[in-house]
Amino acid sequence: MSAQYQLNNGGFFYHFFVLALLGGLGFAWIVATFSGEITADANPVFSFVGAISMLAALLYPVLLVGDVSDKIPLVAEHNKNAKQNGKKKIKVRHPKTMLVWVLFVLGIFTFGLLWIVALIVAAGTHNVTITDDLAIEMGMKEVGRDGAGTNAQELLSLKELHTQGVITDDEFSRKKSELGF
Repeated sequence: MSAQYQLNNGGFFYHFFVLALLGGLGFAWIVATFSGEITADANPVFSFVGAISMLAALLYPVLLVGDVSDKIPLVAEHNKNAKQNGKKKIKVRHPKTMLVWVLFVLGIFTFGLLWIVALIVAAGTHNVTITDDLAIEMGMKEVGRDGAGTNAQELLSLKELHTQGVITDDEFSRKKSELGF
């Protein structure tokens, strides 16, 4: 059984604003370079920043669907503490990665129209499925023993009770170990 988590990848208008800034800087770089007003020798910083901005603006939709682990709170918390706990970091893909890539590539042939659709698909809120093997690796679900499955909700409710002061540290530790964590 898999768990569903909410991914908030930011709104379309936010990403459109960021894209306008990147694209504007990149466009200024192209105009200044081809008009001969600015050369790479005369202003290397502007040339470097302009080139990177133009590339980032071009690739923006596919950059949004890269590793989205830091945008899912439970996974982000796990990854933050992973090195200290001796665990591997978890990487989670955007649920519509393949669709965004297809729209991105086809956008070349549609004069950018499908590229904009790719940006719309990449932005917004999505449900991400975390498989049991990733949940077990994160320590949010244990391997079933004798048909008993401990899921993330039980541990989270215990943690919430502990945070609110309803149960003591000793009770929390004991119940956590009873769950196999």
